[in-house]
Amino acid sequence: MKALLVGTSNGIIAGGYPAAIRADHRLTEVRNMSVGASPALFAAYRLHGVDLSAYQAAFLETAVNDAACARADSFSVPTMRKALAATVDILQSAGVEPLGLVLPGRTMDRYTAEVVAGQREVFASAAVWFLDGPRLLDGLARLLGCNIEAFFRDSAHLKTDIARVIVAAFLGSFTQYRTPAFADPPGGMRYATLPEITPAGWQAETKQVSNSLISDTFHRIGAEGISLRVPSGMALAGLACAGNVSSAILAVGGERSVLKDFRFEQGASARVMVSPFKEPLRPRNGLIRIQALPSTPMGQAIERTYTVPKDAAESLGVAYI
Repeated sequence: MKALLVGTSNGIIAGGYPAAIRADHRLTEVRNMSVGASPALFAAYRLHGVDLSAYQAAFLETAVNDAACARADSFSVPTMRKALAATVDILQSAGVEPLGLVLPGRTMDRYTAEVVAGQREVFASAAVWFLDGPRLLDGLARLLGCNIEAFFRDSAHLKTDIARVIVAAFLGSFTQYRTPAFADPPGGMRYATLPEITPAGWQAETKQVSNSLISDTFHRIGAEGISLRVPSGMALAGLACAGNVSSAILAVGGERSVLKDFRFEQGASARVMVSPFKEPLRPRNGLIRIQALPSTPMGQAIERTYTVPKDAAESLGVAYI
């Protein structure tokens, strides 16, 4: 049986929990699509273009970065929760069994507590097996007579041996992988793809980005800008940018204007990252305008955008790219 792993930097640390997943004798192949610093909103995007029919299970792990995003006020906890629900929906609709790994960072502040509670709710409501990291670590700390902090190598990452042990225990807690039956997708969400990108008076230069994580076409955005023609009733949740070509602050305008900083740190060349808006951005007159500020180098924004219908977006507050 084949599985996907969609996680954070904890999912790419040598000797960490992926080693326990790969050691499960029921899995013949594990494709690791983890990206450091990625929140739940990126998980749905990462699955785009993947032939999900080739996989039977998918491990999802984003709690530590969702909490970091909430702490930095870059997007809301409810939006992150709905992004995770969307990812679960994508997998279950394709017949792939989601398996949740709720692994937050070392500090259980109010942001982490909200994220963990939201992830528990999403997984439980969709009948998804999940590892409740905080509860398991609390029990382990009581058993060993130590503090939970002793299990972490730093504020965001578990020690590798602890990560392997708890994920191995999780994998041993059920006898077989199965896709649970459910009546409706979590939150009743449906997806569409923006059918058109409208150049604003110029021919947008495109660049194909292809690596082990993603293959997609990006559009170069300059001071002239481009306009996205958004289908009626849909909203934009964020922009995906290629780290090896992006270096700009983009001004994005719909019913309100926001600035997004896409100046990547050195060494981010392999990344394609999603930068979410704090709340989904709705178009004015059907158009969302994106342009690089004149004082910054050229930027890149992704062509493909996932959205949900207006009635769902109003009640759920989420759209996806």
